[in-house]
Amino acid sequence: MAGARLILTEPTVSGHYHPARVAALPDHFPRSSPASVTKANLHRPKARSSRRFCDDKGDDFWGHLPFTPAFNPAQVEGKTILAYNNN
Repeated sequence: MAGARLILTEPTVSGHYHPARVAALPDHFPRSSPASVTKANLHRPKARSSRRFCDDKGDDFWGHLPFTPAFNPAQVEGKTILAYNNN
């Protein structure tokens, strides 16, 4: 999907408004704005709210990504999360 913008947001109050700010960017970007919510398991109501925002705008929603404490050690070791811990 060359040239598309992917919205990644977190389930926080300020994160709820990130998709709206990206969607308001100038029209020289593609209209399609697929989104994902990172750390979605930390605040499920806000994560669901971000999903509804995408649904209401007609943008694709690519899913909720959970927070995992293994992410930071994986970064330190220079590995992807799947290479570090395949759970």
